[in-house]
Amino acid sequence: MKRVLFIQPPFFRFLGIHARYFPYALVGMGTYLENNGHHVRVFESDHCKEYGSLNFADQESLYENYLQKLKTFTDPFWESLKREILDFAPHFIGISVWTTFIASAIRTAQFCKEIWPDATIIAGGPHVTLLPDDIKKIRAFDIGVIAEGEQTVLEIVNGNPLHSIQGIFYSENGSVKQNRQRPFVEDLDDFGIPDRSLLINYENYESEDLGLIMSSRGCPFSCAYCATTIWKNKVRSRSTERIIEEIKIVKRKYGTVYFTIKDDVFTVNKQRVYDFCKKLKQDKIGVYWECNSNVNTLDRDMLIEMRSAGCVAIKVGIESGSDRIHRIINKKLNNKIIMSKMKMFDGIGMHLTCYFMMGIPGETKDDILKTLNLAHSIRPDYISFSVYEIFPGTELFRLGVEENTAIDHMEIQDYFRVHPHNYFFQNHKRHLAGMSYDEFDFLEKYMKHKVNKYNRSPRSIFLRMKYRLPLYKKSPAHFFSDLKKFVKWI
Repeated sequence: MKRVLFIQPPFFRFLGIHARYFPYALVGMGTYLENNGHHVRVFESDHCKEYGSLNFADQESLYENYLQKLKTFTDPFWESLKREILDFAPHFIGISVWTTFIASAIRTAQFCKEIWPDATIIAGGPHVTLLPDDIKKIRAFDIGVIAEGEQTVLEIVNGNPLHSIQGIFYSENGSVKQNRQRPFVEDLDDFGIPDRSLLINYENYESEDLGLIMSSRGCPFSCAYCATTIWKNKVRSRSTERIIEEIKIVKRKYGTVYFTIKDDVFTVNKQRVYDFCKKLKQDKIGVYWECNSNVNTLDRDMLIEMRSAGCVAIKVGIESGSDRIHRIINKKLNNKIIMSKMKMFDGIGMHLTCYFMMGIPGETKDDILKTLNLAHSIRPDYISFSVYEIFPGTELFRLGVEENTAIDHMEIQDYFRVHPHNYFFQNHKRHLAGMSYDEFDFLEKYMKHKVNKYNRSPRSIFLRMKYRLPLYKKSPAHFFSDLKKFVKWI
Protein backbone atom coordinates (compact mmCIF):
# COMPACT_ATOMS: atom_id res chain seq x y z
CA MET A 1 0.00 0.00 0.00
CA LYS A 2 1.27 3.45 -0.94
CA ARG A 3 0.33 6.80 0.56
CA VAL A 4 -0.78 9.40 -1.99
CA LEU A 5 -1.45 13.07 -1.29
CA PHE A 6 -3.38 15.05 -3.90
CA ILE A 7 -3.15 18.84 -3.75
CA GLN A 8 -5.33 21.52 -5.31
CA PRO A 9 -2.92 24.52 -5.25
CA PRO A 10 -3.88 27.87 -3.67
CA PHE A 11 -5.53 30.41 -5.93
CA PHE A 12 -8.75 31.87 -4.54
CA ARG A 13 -7.20 31.78 -1.06
CA PHE A 14 -4.41 34.10 -2.23
CA LEU A 15 -6.94 36.34 -3.96
CA GLY A 16 -8.99 36.62 -0.79
CA ILE A 17 -12.10 35.22 -2.52
CA HIS A 18 -14.39 32.55 -1.14
CA ALA A 19 -14.01 29.22 -2.96
CA ARG A 20 -17.02 26.94 -3.35
CA TYR A 21 -17.37 23.20 -3.77
CA PHE A 22 -14.39 20.78 -3.68
CA PRO A 23 -11.91 19.32 -6.22
CA TYR A 24 -14.17 16.61 -7.60
CA ALA A 25 -11.61 15.16 -10.01
CA LEU A 26 -8.95 14.74 -7.31
CA VAL A 27 -11.40 13.13 -4.89
CA GLY A 28 -12.62 10.83 -7.66
CA MET A 29 -9.08 9.80 -8.51
CA GLY A 30 -8.29 9.29 -4.85
CA THR A 31 -11.34 7.06 -4.49
CA TYR A 32 -10.17 4.92 -7.40
CA LEU A 33 -6.75 4.50 -5.76
CA GLU A 34 -8.34 3.68 -2.39
CA ASN A 35 -10.52 1.05 -4.05
CA ASN A 36 -7.33 -0.47 -5.43
CA GLY A 37 -5.56 -0.78 -2.10
CA HIS A 38 -3.79 2.55 -1.52
CA HIS A 39 -4.21 5.27 1.10
CA VAL A 40 -5.16 8.75 -0.10
CA ARG A 41 -5.70 12.22 1.29
CA VAL A 42 -6.86 15.27 -0.69
CA PHE A 43 -5.68 18.71 0.38
CA GLU A 44 -7.73 21.55 -1.09
CA SER A 45 -5.66 24.66 -0.55
CA ASP A 46 -8.49 27.08 -1.33
CA HIS A 47 -10.94 25.82 1.24
CA CYS A 48 -11.26 28.15 4.20
CA LYS A 49 -13.81 27.97 6.96
CA GLU A 50 -14.17 31.74 6.97
CA TYR A 51 -15.70 33.46 3.96
CA GLY A 52 -13.54 35.59 1.73
CA SER A 53 -14.98 38.10 -0.73
CA LEU A 54 -18.03 36.87 -2.61
CA ASN A 55 -17.86 39.51 -5.31
CA PHE A 56 -16.24 37.56 -8.13
CA ALA A 57 -16.40 40.63 -10.35
CA ASP A 58 -13.44 41.91 -8.32
CA GLN A 59 -11.31 38.87 -9.10
CA GLU A 60 -9.13 40.47 -11.76
CA SER A 61 -8.30 43.43 -9.51
CA LEU A 62 -6.92 40.99 -6.94
CA TYR A 63 -4.47 39.15 -9.19
CA GLU A 64 -1.55 41.23 -7.96
CA ASN A 65 -2.22 39.94 -4.44
CA TYR A 66 -2.01 36.39 -5.80
CA LEU A 67 1.32 37.00 -7.55
CA GLN A 68 2.80 38.70 -4.50
CA LYS A 69 1.83 35.73 -2.30
CA LEU A 70 3.78 33.43 -4.61
CA LYS A 71 7.06 35.31 -4.25
CA THR A 72 7.86 33.76 -0.88
CA PHE A 73 6.75 30.85 1.29
CA THR A 74 5.94 33.12 4.24
CA ASP A 75 2.15 32.95 4.03
CA PRO A 76 0.70 30.81 6.90
CA PHE A 77 -0.81 28.52 4.28
CA TRP A 78 2.57 26.96 3.51
CA GLU A 79 3.06 25.97 7.14
CA SER A 80 -0.31 24.21 7.15
CA LEU A 81 0.62 22.32 3.98
CA LYS A 82 3.97 21.37 5.53
CA ARG A 83 2.22 19.94 8.59
CA GLU A 84 -0.05 17.81 6.42
CA ILE A 85 2.85 16.47 4.39
CA LEU A 86 5.02 15.63 7.40
CA ASP A 87 2.07 13.99 9.15
CA PHE A 88 1.07 11.86 6.15
CA ALA A 89 4.56 11.13 4.77
CA PRO A 90 3.33 10.46 1.22
CA HIS A 91 5.12 8.27 -1.28
CA PHE A 92 3.47 10.24 -4.10
CA ILE A 93 2.19 13.81 -4.34
CA GLY A 94 -0.21 14.67 -7.17
CA ILE A 95 -0.72 18.34 -8.03
CA SER A 96 -3.51 19.71 -10.21
CA VAL A 97 -2.30 22.17 -12.87
CA TRP A 98 -4.72 24.56 -14.57
CA THR A 99 -3.59 27.43 -16.78
CA THR A 100 -5.09 30.07 -14.49
CA PHE A 101 -3.07 28.92 -11.48
CA ILE A 102 -0.06 27.29 -13.11
CA ALA A 103 2.29 29.58 -11.18
CA SER A 104 0.80 28.39 -7.89
CA ALA A 105 1.06 24.76 -9.00
CA ILE A 106 4.75 25.22 -9.77
CA ARG A 107 5.39 26.89 -6.41
CA THR A 108 3.51 24.09 -4.66
CA ALA A 109 5.61 21.45 -6.40
CA GLN A 110 8.83 23.26 -5.48
CA PHE A 111 7.72 23.58 -1.87
CA CYS A 112 6.81 19.89 -1.65
CA LYS A 113 10.09 18.83 -3.23
CA GLU A 114 12.03 20.92 -0.73
CA ILE A 115 10.37 19.64 2.43
CA TRP A 116 9.69 16.04 1.31
CA PRO A 117 12.21 15.15 -1.41
CA ASP A 118 11.54 11.40 -1.22
CA ALA A 119 8.05 11.74 -2.72
CA THR A 120 7.48 11.35 -6.44
CA ILE A 121 5.65 14.48 -7.60
CA ILE A 122 3.05 14.04 -10.35
CA ALA A 123 1.51 16.86 -12.40
CA GLY A 124 -1.93 16.44 -13.94
CA GLY A 125 -4.75 18.61 -15.21
CA PRO A 126 -5.72 20.59 -18.33
CA HIS A 127 -2.51 22.60 -18.67
CA VAL A 128 -0.39 19.45 -18.58
CA THR A 129 -2.45 18.03 -21.43
CA LEU A 130 -2.57 21.19 -23.54
CA LEU A 131 0.96 22.53 -22.98
CA PRO A 132 3.09 19.66 -21.66
CA ASP A 133 6.34 21.44 -22.61
CA ASP A 134 5.73 23.94 -19.79
CA ILE A 135 5.68 21.18 -17.19
CA LYS A 136 8.69 19.42 -18.70
CA LYS A 137 10.76 22.51 -17.82
CA ILE A 138 9.94 22.28 -14.10
CA ARG A 139 12.39 19.99 -12.30
CA ALA A 140 10.17 19.71 -9.24
CA PHE A 141 7.71 17.62 -11.26
CA ASP A 142 8.89 14.04 -11.75
CA ILE A 143 6.04 12.81 -13.96
CA GLY A 144 3.38 14.51 -16.08
CA VAL A 145 0.02 12.85 -16.74
CA ILE A 146 -1.72 13.71 -20.00
CA ALA A 147 -5.53 13.58 -20.37
CA GLU A 148 -7.54 11.17 -18.22
CA GLY A 149 -5.56 10.18 -15.16
CA GLU A 150 -7.21 7.49 -13.04
CA GLN A 151 -5.73 4.39 -14.64
CA THR A 152 -2.46 6.15 -15.40
CA VAL A 153 -1.88 7.30 -11.82
CA LEU A 154 -2.82 3.87 -10.48
CA GLU A 155 -0.16 2.25 -12.65
CA ILE A 156 2.41 4.81 -11.46
CA VAL A 157 1.54 4.20 -7.80
CA ASN A 158 1.52 0.44 -8.36
CA GLY A 159 5.14 0.71 -9.49
CA ASN A 160 4.74 -0.24 -13.14
CA PRO A 161 7.82 0.58 -15.25
CA LEU A 162 7.43 4.13 -16.50
CA HIS A 163 8.19 3.20 -20.10
CA SER A 164 5.16 0.89 -20.08
CA ILE A 165 2.63 3.45 -18.81
CA GLN A 166 0.51 5.20 -21.42
CA GLY A 167 -0.26 8.90 -21.07
CA ILE A 168 2.82 10.14 -19.22
CA PHE A 169 6.11 11.97 -19.74
CA TYR A 170 9.08 11.65 -17.41
CA SER A 171 12.80 12.29 -17.13
CA GLU A 172 15.30 9.54 -17.81
CA ASN A 173 19.06 9.88 -18.15
CA GLY A 174 18.87 13.64 -18.53
CA SER A 175 16.18 13.68 -21.22
CA VAL A 176 12.38 13.79 -21.18
CA LYS A 177 10.50 10.86 -22.67
CA GLN A 178 6.81 10.95 -23.58
CA ASN A 179 4.72 7.82 -24.06
CA ARG A 180 1.70 7.54 -26.32
CA GLN A 181 -1.61 8.83 -25.00
CA ARG A 182 -3.95 6.48 -23.18
CA PRO A 183 -7.39 5.87 -24.77
CA PHE A 184 -10.36 7.26 -22.86
CA VAL A 185 -12.20 4.90 -20.52
CA GLU A 186 -15.66 4.12 -21.86
CA ASP A 187 -17.37 3.08 -18.61
CA LEU A 188 -16.99 5.89 -16.05
CA ASP A 189 -18.83 3.81 -13.46
CA ASP A 190 -15.61 1.80 -13.10
CA PHE A 191 -14.08 4.69 -11.15
CA GLY A 192 -16.58 4.45 -8.30
CA ILE A 193 -18.41 7.15 -6.36
CA PRO A 194 -16.09 9.94 -5.13
CA ASP A 195 -15.57 9.60 -1.39
CA ARG A 196 -15.74 13.11 0.11
CA SER A 197 -14.20 11.87 3.36
CA LEU A 198 -10.81 11.77 1.59
CA LEU A 199 -10.83 15.58 1.86
CA ILE A 200 -8.67 16.85 4.68
CA ASN A 201 -11.04 18.61 7.13
CA TYR A 202 -14.06 17.54 5.09
CA GLU A 203 -16.24 18.22 8.12
CA ASN A 204 -15.58 21.95 7.65
CA TYR A 205 -17.24 22.01 4.22
CA GLU A 206 -20.82 23.15 3.90
CA SER A 207 -23.21 20.37 2.94
CA GLU A 208 -24.15 22.19 -0.26
CA ASP A 209 -20.51 22.39 -1.36
CA LEU A 210 -20.21 18.64 -0.96
CA GLY A 211 -23.20 18.30 -3.29
CA LEU A 212 -21.07 18.90 -6.38
CA ILE A 213 -21.51 16.10 -8.95
CA MET A 214 -20.02 15.33 -12.37
CA SER A 215 -22.28 12.93 -14.23
CA SER A 216 -20.38 13.00 -17.53
CA ARG A 217 -17.16 14.05 -19.23
CA GLY A 218 -16.91 16.00 -22.44
CA CYS A 219 -19.03 18.29 -24.60
CA PRO A 220 -20.30 17.72 -28.16
CA PHE A 221 -20.09 21.40 -29.08
CA SER A 222 -17.10 23.25 -30.51
CA CYS A 223 -17.27 26.75 -29.03
CA ALA A 224 -14.14 28.55 -30.16
CA TYR A 225 -13.27 29.92 -26.69
CA CYS A 226 -13.57 26.64 -24.77
CA ALA A 227 -10.81 24.14 -24.01
CA THR A 228 -13.09 21.11 -23.64
CA THR A 229 -11.53 19.96 -26.91
CA ILE A 230 -9.27 17.82 -24.72
CA TRP A 231 -12.25 15.42 -24.60
CA LYS A 232 -12.37 15.29 -28.43
CA ASN A 233 -16.00 16.52 -28.57
CA LYS A 234 -17.17 13.21 -27.19
CA VAL A 235 -19.50 12.83 -24.21
CA ARG A 236 -19.17 9.85 -21.89
CA SER A 237 -21.73 9.51 -19.14
CA ARG A 238 -21.99 7.71 -15.85
CA SER A 239 -25.09 5.58 -15.45
CA THR A 240 -28.25 7.09 -13.99
CA GLU A 241 -28.22 4.42 -11.29
CA ARG A 242 -24.72 5.44 -10.17
CA ILE A 243 -25.60 9.16 -10.04
CA ILE A 244 -28.73 8.46 -8.01
CA GLU A 245 -26.68 6.28 -5.68
CA GLU A 246 -24.17 9.08 -5.20
CA ILE A 247 -26.93 11.57 -4.37
CA LYS A 248 -28.38 9.20 -1.78
CA ILE A 249 -24.99 8.57 -0.16
CA VAL A 250 -24.07 12.26 0.04
CA LYS A 251 -27.48 13.19 1.44
CA ARG A 252 -27.25 10.46 4.08
CA LYS A 253 -23.65 11.14 5.13
CA TYR A 254 -23.53 14.94 4.94
CA GLY A 255 -27.13 16.08 5.07
CA THR A 256 -26.89 17.54 1.57
CA VAL A 257 -30.25 18.46 0.05
CA TYR A 258 -28.99 20.78 -2.72
CA PHE A 259 -26.83 19.37 -5.53
CA THR A 260 -24.94 21.04 -8.36
CA ILE A 261 -24.45 18.95 -11.50
CA LYS A 262 -21.37 20.54 -13.02
CA ASP A 263 -21.30 18.78 -16.41
CA ASP A 264 -20.43 21.04 -19.32
CA VAL A 265 -23.90 20.36 -20.74
CA PHE A 266 -26.07 18.13 -18.56
CA THR A 267 -28.99 18.19 -21.02
CA VAL A 268 -27.13 16.95 -24.10
CA ASN A 269 -28.89 13.55 -23.97
CA LYS A 270 -32.64 14.10 -23.61
CA GLN A 271 -33.52 10.50 -22.75
CA ARG A 272 -30.86 10.42 -20.05
CA VAL A 273 -32.34 13.58 -18.48
CA TYR A 274 -35.82 12.05 -18.49
CA ASP A 275 -34.51 8.81 -16.95
CA PHE A 276 -32.69 10.76 -14.26
CA CYS A 277 -35.76 12.82 -13.39
CA LYS A 278 -38.01 9.75 -13.37
CA LYS A 279 -35.69 7.94 -10.98
CA LEU A 280 -35.41 10.94 -8.65
CA LYS A 281 -39.19 11.09 -8.37
CA GLN A 282 -39.70 7.33 -8.09
CA ASP A 283 -37.24 7.03 -5.22
CA LYS A 284 -38.66 10.14 -3.49
CA ILE A 285 -35.17 11.31 -2.55
CA GLY A 286 -36.32 14.84 -1.78
CA VAL A 287 -33.45 16.97 -3.05
CA TYR A 288 -33.09 20.13 -5.12
CA TRP A 289 -30.53 20.61 -7.86
CA GLU A 290 -29.13 22.84 -10.57
CA CYS A 291 -27.19 22.22 -13.78
CA ASN A 292 -25.44 23.78 -16.77
CA SER A 293 -27.05 23.61 -20.18
CA ASN A 294 -26.92 24.76 -23.78
CA VAL A 295 -30.21 26.34 -24.90
CA ASN A 296 -30.06 24.38 -28.16
CA THR A 297 -30.51 21.15 -26.19
CA LEU A 298 -33.58 22.36 -24.28
CA ASP A 299 -37.30 22.32 -24.90
CA ARG A 300 -40.18 23.32 -22.65
CA ASP A 301 -41.33 19.77 -21.93
CA MET A 302 -37.86 18.86 -20.71
CA LEU A 303 -37.74 21.92 -18.46
CA ILE A 304 -41.12 21.04 -16.96
CA GLU A 305 -39.95 17.49 -16.28
CA MET A 306 -36.71 18.73 -14.71
CA ARG A 307 -38.59 21.18 -12.49
CA SER A 308 -40.95 18.43 -11.31
CA ALA A 309 -37.88 16.41 -10.28
CA GLY A 310 -36.44 19.19 -8.11
CA CYS A 311 -34.37 21.24 -10.58
CA VAL A 312 -34.70 24.81 -9.33
CA ALA A 313 -31.88 26.54 -11.21
CA ILE A 314 -30.23 26.33 -14.62
CA LYS A 315 -27.28 28.15 -16.19
CA VAL A 316 -26.87 28.73 -19.92
CA GLY A 317 -24.17 30.33 -22.02
CA ILE A 318 -25.32 33.19 -24.27
CA GLU A 319 -21.95 34.98 -24.37
CA SER A 320 -22.72 37.78 -26.86
CA GLY A 321 -25.50 39.95 -28.19
CA SER A 322 -23.87 40.18 -31.61
CA ASP A 323 -24.78 37.67 -34.32
CA ARG A 324 -21.40 38.34 -35.93
CA ILE A 325 -19.56 37.39 -32.73
CA HIS A 326 -21.69 34.29 -32.37
CA ARG A 327 -20.44 33.18 -35.75
CA ILE A 328 -16.84 33.84 -34.70
CA ILE A 329 -17.17 31.78 -31.52
CA ASN A 330 -19.14 29.02 -33.28
CA LYS A 331 -21.90 29.16 -30.70
CA LYS A 332 -24.66 28.10 -33.12
CA LEU A 333 -26.83 30.92 -31.80
CA ASN A 334 -28.20 34.24 -32.96
CA ASN A 335 -30.42 36.80 -31.30
CA LYS A 336 -33.57 35.45 -32.94
CA ILE A 337 -32.92 31.94 -31.62
CA ILE A 338 -31.99 33.28 -28.20
CA MET A 339 -35.14 35.37 -27.77
CA SER A 340 -37.24 32.41 -28.91
CA LYS A 341 -35.51 29.99 -26.55
CA MET A 342 -35.88 32.33 -23.57
CA LYS A 343 -39.68 32.06 -23.83
CA MET A 344 -39.34 28.40 -22.79
CA PHE A 345 -38.54 29.49 -19.25
CA ASP A 346 -41.71 31.56 -18.74
CA GLY A 347 -43.68 30.23 -15.80
CA ILE A 348 -41.41 27.20 -15.26
CA GLY A 349 -40.19 28.40 -11.87
CA MET A 350 -36.45 27.86 -12.46
CA HIS A 351 -33.84 30.41 -11.53
CA LEU A 352 -32.12 31.33 -14.81
CA THR A 353 -28.48 32.45 -14.99
CA CYS A 354 -27.09 33.60 -18.34
CA TYR A 355 -23.35 33.77 -19.04
CA PHE A 356 -22.00 36.70 -21.06
CA MET A 357 -18.50 37.84 -21.92
CA MET A 358 -16.64 40.67 -23.63
CA GLY A 359 -13.22 40.97 -25.25
CA ILE A 360 -13.69 38.23 -27.85
CA PRO A 361 -11.23 38.63 -30.75
CA GLY A 362 -12.80 40.70 -33.52
CA GLU A 363 -15.24 42.38 -31.14
CA THR A 364 -16.04 46.10 -31.43
CA LYS A 365 -17.56 48.62 -29.06
CA ASP A 366 -20.87 48.17 -30.85
CA ASP A 367 -20.73 44.39 -30.30
CA ILE A 368 -20.07 44.86 -26.60
CA LEU A 369 -22.99 47.23 -26.16
CA LYS A 370 -25.22 44.81 -28.09
CA THR A 371 -24.34 42.20 -25.46
CA LEU A 372 -25.51 44.51 -22.68
CA ASN A 373 -28.70 45.32 -24.58
CA LEU A 374 -29.46 41.64 -25.14
CA ALA A 375 -28.87 40.84 -21.48
CA HIS A 376 -31.40 43.47 -20.47
CA SER A 377 -33.86 42.25 -23.10
CA ILE A 378 -33.66 38.66 -21.86
CA ARG A 379 -33.93 39.73 -18.23
CA PRO A 380 -32.47 36.56 -16.69
CA ASP A 381 -32.63 36.21 -12.94
CA TYR A 382 -28.85 36.62 -12.73
CA ILE A 383 -26.15 37.74 -15.17
CA SER A 384 -22.73 36.08 -14.96
CA PHE A 385 -20.25 38.32 -16.76
CA SER A 386 -16.59 37.79 -17.58
CA VAL A 387 -13.81 39.16 -19.75
CA TYR A 388 -12.47 36.78 -22.37
CA GLU A 389 -9.27 34.97 -21.45
CA ILE A 390 -7.13 33.02 -23.90
CA PHE A 391 -6.86 29.30 -23.28
CA PRO A 392 -4.44 27.07 -25.20
CA GLY A 393 -6.03 24.43 -27.36
CA THR A 394 -8.98 26.61 -28.41
CA GLU A 395 -9.85 27.91 -31.86
CA LEU A 396 -9.69 31.52 -30.62
CA PHE A 397 -6.18 30.84 -29.33
CA ARG A 398 -5.15 29.81 -32.83
CA LEU A 399 -6.90 32.81 -34.39
CA GLY A 400 -5.30 35.14 -31.85
CA VAL A 401 -1.85 33.90 -32.78
CA GLU A 402 -2.67 34.39 -36.47
CA GLU A 403 -3.84 37.98 -36.00
CA ASN A 404 -0.91 38.74 -33.68
CA THR A 405 -3.00 39.53 -30.59
CA ALA A 406 -1.88 36.30 -28.90
CA ILE A 407 1.39 34.43 -28.44
CA ASP A 408 1.75 30.69 -28.88
CA HIS A 409 3.72 30.13 -25.67
CA MET A 410 4.84 31.87 -22.49
CA GLU A 411 8.13 31.70 -20.65
CA ILE A 412 7.82 30.10 -17.23
CA GLN A 413 8.86 33.28 -15.41
CA ASP A 414 6.05 35.18 -17.14
CA TYR A 415 3.43 33.12 -15.34
CA PHE A 416 4.74 34.71 -12.13
CA ARG A 417 4.84 38.24 -13.56
CA VAL A 418 1.71 38.56 -15.70
CA HIS A 419 -1.79 38.66 -14.25
CA PRO A 420 -3.57 35.39 -15.16
CA HIS A 421 -6.32 37.13 -17.16
CA ASN A 422 -3.58 38.49 -19.46
CA TYR A 423 -1.86 35.15 -20.10
CA PHE A 424 -1.03 34.61 -23.78
CA PHE A 425 -1.98 38.10 -24.89
CA GLN A 426 0.62 39.69 -27.15
CA ASN A 427 0.07 43.06 -25.49
CA HIS A 428 -1.23 43.02 -21.94
CA LYS A 429 -2.55 46.55 -22.39
CA ARG A 430 -4.49 45.81 -25.56
CA HIS A 431 -6.92 42.92 -25.70
CA LEU A 432 -8.66 43.83 -28.97
CA ALA A 433 -6.86 44.57 -32.21
CA GLY A 434 -9.04 47.56 -33.11
CA MET A 435 -9.41 49.14 -29.68
CA SER A 436 -7.06 51.10 -27.43
CA TYR A 437 -6.36 49.97 -23.88
CA ASP A 438 -8.09 53.02 -22.42
CA GLU A 439 -11.27 52.42 -24.40
CA PHE A 440 -11.32 48.72 -23.52
CA ASP A 441 -10.69 49.50 -19.86
CA PHE A 442 -13.55 52.02 -19.85
CA LEU A 443 -15.94 49.55 -21.49
CA GLU A 444 -14.96 46.78 -19.08
CA LYS A 445 -15.65 48.98 -16.05
CA TYR A 446 -18.89 50.21 -17.60
CA MET A 447 -20.12 46.68 -18.30
CA LYS A 448 -19.22 45.43 -14.84
CA HIS A 449 -20.95 48.40 -13.24
CA LYS A 450 -24.13 47.75 -15.23
CA VAL A 451 -24.10 44.01 -14.49
CA ASN A 452 -23.38 44.57 -10.81
CA LYS A 453 -26.26 47.04 -10.60
CA TYR A 454 -28.55 44.53 -12.32
CA ASN A 455 -27.62 41.66 -10.00
CA ARG A 456 -28.04 43.81 -6.89
CA SER A 457 -31.45 45.08 -7.89
CA PRO A 458 -34.39 44.23 -5.61
CA ARG A 459 -35.84 42.07 -8.40
CA SER A 460 -32.72 39.91 -8.74
CA ILE A 461 -32.29 39.52 -4.99
CA PHE A 462 -35.96 38.60 -4.56
CA LEU A 463 -35.80 36.01 -7.36
CA ARG A 464 -32.72 34.41 -5.80
CA MET A 465 -34.44 34.14 -2.43
CA LYS A 466 -37.59 32.81 -4.07
CA TYR A 467 -35.90 29.84 -5.75
CA ARG A 468 -34.00 29.03 -2.56
CA LEU A 469 -37.15 29.13 -0.40
CA PRO A 470 -37.97 25.38 -0.69
CA LEU A 471 -34.39 24.67 0.36
CA TYR A 472 -34.69 26.96 3.39
CA LYS A 473 -37.87 25.18 4.48
CA LYS A 474 -36.17 21.80 4.25
CA SER A 475 -32.91 22.98 5.81
CA PRO A 476 -33.03 26.28 7.77
CA ALA A 477 -29.23 26.16 8.16
CA HIS A 478 -28.97 27.08 4.47
CA PHE A 479 -30.89 30.28 5.11
CA PHE A 480 -28.45 31.46 7.77
CA SER A 481 -25.50 30.45 5.62
CA ASP A 482 -26.90 32.40 2.66
CA LEU A 483 -27.62 35.37 4.92
CA LYS A 484 -23.96 35.51 5.98
CA LYS A 485 -22.88 35.33 2.35
CA PHE A 486 -25.35 38.02 1.34
CA VAL A 487 -24.05 40.41 4.00
CA LYS A 488 -20.50 39.70 2.81
CA TRP A 489 -21.52 40.23 -0.82
CA ILE A 490 -23.16 43.61 -0.29
